Amino acid sequence: AGVLEGHYDNDKFAEFVSENPEWYKDTALMASWEEAEGPFGDCIDKMIAADTDFVNDQHTNGLMVYKTFNVENYSADTLYELYCFYDNTVYIYVNGELFFYNDANCGNGDWNGGYDLISCNTDESKTLADFLKDGENTIAISIKNCWGGRELDLYMTAQ
Repeated sequence: AGVLEGHYDNDKFAEFVSENPEWYKDTALMASWEEAEGPFGDCIDKMIAADTDFVNDQHTNGLMVYKTFNVENYSADTLYELYCFYDNTVYIYVNGELFFYNDANCGNGDWNGGYDLISCNTDESKTLADFLKDGENTIAISIKNCWGGRELDLYMTAQ
């Protein structure tokens, strides 16, 4: 996964997004980010994730990551599924299109408690297969932590 400086002050996070409103489509920009190991946070597995830069602070709460991956022999008939553990305020983009978001403006309910199946909630007629293509694909995620725990990890399956 790539991490842009690990985290941002709130103002820097907002400034970055305002200067790069379609950052999730800019693979050259994302390729310039630092690399870091996931998962991120403090609840997924403290032995693995506790040393990541995704910290709990009202002023340092943004994390943006991306990952490129290959889909070999893409088929619309294949069941592709995405599972994500997030806390909180998450936006997930697949190949530059918004696939899923949960944003309560750092309020109640914009987090989950484990690796949940994530279905497209921007267009109920679409599945993950509609966002994928044969060959290289990109997933980009932004997440904020406003209070409590913080975590981000995901995986994808194909059957």
